[in-house]
Formats: sequence, C-alpha cells, structure tokens
Amino acid sequence: MAEQGHLNNGNDSALQTPHSRLFRNAAWMAWSGTISIANSVVLWAMYARWRTTAELGQFTIVMGLYMIFVTISTLGLGPYISSEVARRRQPASEAEATEFIASASLFLCGWSFVSAAAMCVAGFAFSSSREVQIACAILGLAMLPTGLISVAEPVCTALGRAQIIALAMTVENILRTIVPLVMLSLGCRLALICLSFVGVRFAACLIYAVAARHHLTEVRKARRATVREIAAQTPTFAAVTILASLHFQAASVLIGRLSNDIEAAQFGAASRFLIPAAVLLGSYVGVVQPAASRLAAVSVQSLGDFLARTLRLVIALTLPCAVGLVLLAPDVLTLLFSAKLAGAAPALSLLALSIVPFSAVMIVSRGLIATNNQRIDLLGNASAVAVNLLLNVLLIPRYGAMGAAAAQLVSMLCLLTVEAGYSMRRLYSLAVRQTVMTCAVPLLLMTLAVWQVRALGFITAAVSGAIVYLGCVLLTQRDLRLVFSRQ
Repeated sequence: MAEQGHLNNGNDSALQTPHSRLFRNAAWMAWSGTISIANSVVLWAMYARWRTTAELGQFTIVMGLYMIFVTISTLGLGPYISSEVARRRQPASEAEATEFIASASLFLCGWSFVSAAAMCVAGFAFSSSREVQIACAILGLAMLPTGLISVAEPVCTALGRAQIIALAMTVENILRTIVPLVMLSLGCRLALICLSFVGVRFAACLIYAVAARHHLTEVRKARRATVREIAAQTPTFAAVTILASLHFQAASVLIGRLSNDIEAAQFGAASRFLIPAAVLLGSYVGVVQPAASRLAAVSVQSLGDFLARTLRLVIALTLPCAVGLVLLAPDVLTLLFSAKLAGAAPALSLLALSIVPFSAVMIVSRGLIATNNQRIDLLGNASAVAVNLLLNVLLIPRYGAMGAAAAQLVSMLCLLTVEAGYSMRRLYSLAVRQTVMTCAVPLLLMTLAVWQVRALGFITAAVSGAIVYLGCVLLTQRDLRLVFSRQ
C-alpha cells in the first residue's frame, strides 16, 4: 500500500501541469508571433501599394521559396530537441543535456550550408525571372544562421526562457520591417531587399550567441555518437516538416509557373492572413510540446485530456477569426492592400476556412510526437501534399488564386482526417463534438451581428462581432470559461 501511495503521489505531481509557467512562456511566444505578424502584414501591404502587381508576384515567389528552405534548414528537429532537452535536463544528467545541445548545434550548422546551396539552385528551377533567381541566391545565405537559431529556440523553450526568443524575434522583425520599408521607398530592387533580410537574420543569431556567451565553448563537447543519434531521428522529423512546408508554400511557388504574376500577387495577399494563425499557433505549440511530452510519460489518458482542453481553446479563438474573414474579405483586403487586390476576396475566403483544420492539426500533431507516432504525422502530411499538388496543377491554370486556395482547404481537411482519425481511434478522445457544440451559439450570434452592421464599415463590423462573441462565451458557455481559466 505504501508503494502504491508513493506511485500515485508521483503521478499526481507529474499530472500537475505548471499552468502559470506555461501561460507565461506562451505569452512571451505570443508577443514574438505578434511582432512577426506585424512585419509580414506591414511589409506586404507597402509592397502592394508602392510596387506593381507583377513585382509583388515576384516577391511572393521568392518568399515562398524562402519559407520552404528555412523549414528545410531546421530539418523539423525543433520539437525533438525541445523534448530531449526537457527530458535530459535533470541534476543527475546535466552533462548529457549539454552534450546533446552541442551535438545538435554541430549537426544543424553543417546542414545549413547544404540548404543555402539548394535554395540558390531552386531559384533557377522555379522561375525564369532573372530578378527572382538573383534574389533567391542572395537569400540562400540566410540559411547559415538559421541552423543555429533552430537549435537555440527549442533549447530556450525547454528551459523556460521564452523571453530570449521574444527579444530575438522582436529585434529581427523590427529591423526586417524598417530596413526594407526604407529600401522600398528609395526604389531598391528585390535583390537588395533580400540582402537586408540576410543581415537581419545574422543579427538575430547574434542575440542568441550573446545570451549563451558563457556556454559557447561547450560546443567542443559534441560527440559523434550523439550526432549519429540525432541523425537517426532526423528522417521522420525532416520528412514531416518538409512536407508540411511544401503543403503550406507550394501554391505560392507553382502559381508563378502555372498562372501569372497577377494571380501570384492575389494569392500572396490572401495568404498573408494565414500567417497570424501559423505564427501564433507555432509559438503556442512550441510551449505545449514539452508539457505534452511530460504528460505522455505519465499516461496517454492524461495527455489526451490536456490536448482536448488545448484544442478547445484554440478552436474557440480561431473559428470566429476564420468566419469573420469570410464575411469581411473584400473590406479587409482593400484596407490593407488597396482596392487593386480586392479581387482576391474569394481566395481569402477559402484560405480563411482552412485556418480551422490547420489549427486542429497543430494541436493533434503534438500528441503524435509526444507518443512517438511521428509516422502518422508523416503519412498525413504526405497525403496532404499529394492532394495539394494534384489540385494545384488542375485548378490553378483555370481558376488562378481561387484554385490554389481551394486546393489548400481540401488538402488541409485531408491532413486533419488522417491525424485526428488515428488519434481518436488508437490513442485518446479529443472531445471534438463538445468543442463544436460549445462554439456553435457564440459563433452564430457573432455572424448575425457582423452581417447586420457590415455596411457601416470594417472596423465597426469587426468590433461588434468580437464583442458579441466574447460576451456570449463569458455569459453562457461554462465549458469555454473553464478552458480559459485552466490555460
């Protein structure tokens, strides 16, 4: 009995997720994401206003390739590094954690040189524009510091030092906004703007180096055996991440080949509204991953309960944003990018709807990683990319930006079906029906409110919808109030 009591106490302790610490780190990551969103929206809006639509289309293609290769340079090892550091970072195994971090740094630093060369080649493969080719060759240099940054970020997350990530991302995104805007106003070409991105990326890497200045010499503690261990884990994580990046960015690259620069510009403007969801959710799940890994070590049921609450919160926040964008698509495009891109409204509506399955996938995949079921994540992403590429080839030549957006929505639903279906059949319940029913009434009332006042302008409609939705949640939906309080 004493032994059983001791075991129960240990489980209870492990089950007590440090919500205050989780919320604090998530807040820092949310701040980082918000700064990144501001950079993305402001820069694209000014590019659309100050340059021609064709130039915006070239910028869309270059940045699509850049995002793919930034992902490739990390090999998707962020969740793995974060989980391993959290697991190894114990008083009795401090040296093991240090050795692991040093080995991961060496491994990804070497890979970043390969990624830089590959992006240079890709610029020639995916565009016949000389301007795009030169810009891609220059921007490939940004892969070099990205390798080290992709180790520093998950290590800081695992150690609960998200404020360092927030500082680095804040400085990087402020500079990546101000410097290009000045260059745009001076009439600089795309290649020079991309060169400024490279310099800013090195500045962000320097911030991490200063924060870890007392540990830089520990890189010599890297061990060949640990590097081989990391390399052995890489194929699955890399495949999942590369496929996910292709899934997210393929249309931005293919639309330049299968359609024209104007359609590329419209899709680029519409896809800007996926960036807030991607950045904020990426930041949040980075904080969630270590907690999920700890709970998975206790019991699968505990992990399922935690992910169900997290999923309910995420859906409750993203669903009204998605529906609001559908209702106000022409207004928000005109407000940010001028009336010449209001024609992207159908594409924006379809992309907005894809935010909801994307949000669910981000949470569900944390559980797959925590339970060592990455193969399901790989299968889901492979299926989604196959569907996405096929639909892009079929739809873009005929429907342009709207066809690319439709392909994104269908493939995202395919991905969610694979991952959530496996998780609920084999691992745990995610209480999806409860989540949908909880959000139904607030969402319906919000939609009616926005529809009634949309003629008064975007700001009035957006504020009215937000007040109605949040007010309904706080007054009538006990389930959501509990989720907010527990997070």
